[in-house]
Amino acid sequence: MLRKFALALVVLALGAANASAVQINGSMSVGAFGATINDGTNIGNTTSLNVVVPFAGLATGDYTNVTVGTFATASVIDLTNLPAFSITFGTFGTFQAAASVGMLTTQITQQTATNLDIFFVGSYSGLLAFDPTPTSFRVSFTQSGESISFSATLNSPPVPPRVVPEPTTVASAVAGLLFAGFAARRRLAK
Repeated sequence: MLRKFALALVVLALGAANASAVQINGSMSVGAFGATINDGTNIGNTTSLNVVVPFAGLATGDYTNVTVGTFATASVIDLTNLPAFSITFGTFGTFQAAASVGMLTTQITQQTATNLDIFFVGSYSGLLAFDPTPTSFRVSFTQSGESISFSATLNSPPVPPRVVPEPTTVASAVAGLLFAGFAARRRLAK
């Protein structure tokens, strides 16, 4: 009987420890001194990019614990296997992508000849005094000639991607609104 009581206390203590998890809350910009295409002639037809010298930028909330200018590991972004992406910021932790977290999925939100936007969702871990936390990592590449610029932002908790609707979707919505307006006007005229 005493043994069952002691076991119950241990289970309660472990449950209480897990319930008091400290999640990261904040954001951090990420820059890079170079991004290169591994194949293809532009970011619109590549399947892999190198982010050469990434570094931590300005931060808010709990990410202010990360020193601005901290260099991260050079990373490869394989567009055919986005969940394999990870990036480590020195001793300040690592972002590891996943296929999905909750209702959010890792995805390419735009890929044209000159722009590539990727929304990663995953977990940030290793930030001192914080538990692994669901995080989003938005990455944008812009190509002008042979020059590629890079910008990115980490957000904990994840911030959903802004998905720009296709032009045909916008045109269909406008046509539907116009039709509804004309139909309503006809009914009022009768």
